[in-house]
Amino acid sequence: MLYSFSQQIEEVRQVGAFKKGTMVTGINVADIVVVLKTLPTKEAVEALGNKVWETMKQKDGREVLTMIPNDRGFDLSSPEATAAMHVTTIIPNLRKLDANLHMDGKILSSAHSMVRQSRWFEENAHHSSIKTLIRLLHDLKRRFQGFEPLTPWMLDLLAHYCILNTPNRQPLNLGQAYK
Repeated sequence: MLYSFSQQIEEVRQVGAFKKGTMVTGINVADIVVVLKTLPTKEAVEALGNKVWETMKQKDGREVLTMIPNDRGFDLSSPEATAAMHVTTIIPNLRKLDANLHMDGKILSSAHSMVRQSRWFEENAHHSSIKTLIRLLHDLKRRFQGFEPLTPWMLDLLAHYCILNTPNRQPLNLGQAYK
């Protein structure tokens, strides 16, 4: 059965704060996008989650893992951390979705956005001050209600802009950028 799933998987990619190195203490979630070659149904995604869970249990039987299906894919959780698995399909398949049969197209598109944003971050935001400023902004978002509407993508762009958008194109130090 794993063989059939491996033929359906186009790409598996780490995205989000874990990949970027901007995780905040206490939020131990690693986001992973699984791109399928086929159109994803909720049943197929749940079966994939169960197969991944079984494989993980075989590798370390002592680990307490739970697989929780959700609208975007599934979560693999242990007491220490969670892997949020976002499932999507290849872009040409997004036009072929049947709302009654397949996962929601907006959710599938958002997973593609996560991959694009991760690539952008790798190419443009490798400066260590940007990562530190992103962590500070995430902490502000968690502490102050006014920052709640800001998405992680907005915080990435804001940190990049604050550090690198200077007249002489030299990065600001963290203190100046934070102000």
